[in-house]
Amino acid sequence: GSVYAGVGITMAALGSPRFVSLCANLDEVAMAKGMWGVLVAVVFAIAIIVFYESLCAIDRASNLAVTGLDQGFKDLQTAFTAFWNEKDISDAIAPVAGQMNMCTAFNTSAEIEPRFWRDDWKKALYDDTVDAIRALRLDLLMLEFSMEGAGGSAGGLFDKFASQPAWASVRGDLESTLAQAHKVSVALISHETGECTAISGINAADNIDELDDLPELLKDLADLVKLPETAPATMEEDEICKISAVLVMLSQTCAHTAGIIKMCLGNA
Repeated sequence: GSVYAGVGITMAALGSPRFVSLCANLDEVAMAKGMWGVLVAVVFAIAIIVFYESLCAIDRASNLAVTGLDQGFKDLQTAFTAFWNEKDISDAIAPVAGQMNMCTAFNTSAEIEPRFWRDDWKKALYDDTVDAIRALRLDLLMLEFSMEGAGGSAGGLFDKFASQPAWASVRGDLESTLAQAHKVSVALISHETGECTAISGINAADNIDELDDLPELLKDLADLVKLPETAPATMEEDEICKISAVLVMLSQTCAHTAGIIKMCLGNA
């Protein structure tokens, strides 16, 4: 009753002479020759498949995984640039989710890829880095929502303190931590032979998971930002609430970014 019944019966009829034979008058020599012929045919089939898969492949799975991870970091950095300039980050951050899904698939293939003389593929570290990039993507979306509030506009929020040295320091601190996480993770995962120098110059004792100048920025904000004379219609439109939410998320983003560097230090 199946729609595939006709196909099944046809294949059974065509294949039965190859799989079913009479048991009488068995010739061991002929059977050995037949078995040898089957083995040769299978080996040739495997060789042809491997050859054409290698010929048609875009690149090794490990190289695709590294390229995808590198692009994910670049998209995050582009989105952060848009955020600092109080612009829409949607276009910059849009590819990150799909890119990380592809990276997960590349990672699975890279794990079973023949490495030969190369170092073992760091699957666990790669998975953790992809998860961290996904967390940073969510941090950026939360930053944008916090900055826009209920009105959907983020313009002018940073105007009162954008010129403060502490704000520039906070921005530089986060950007440098992200750049370092990008450089170290991609270099460590793509490393194949010899001594890895990706983490050279990184001091594990450095306070990389905190924004050092954030307390100074808070002091500046206390002088520059005043309570409104009238309460806004919603707290999402209150300037102080917006700025507070942004600063909290920036601290969280810094911690997530520093976590990537710490993972690399633990896997070096």
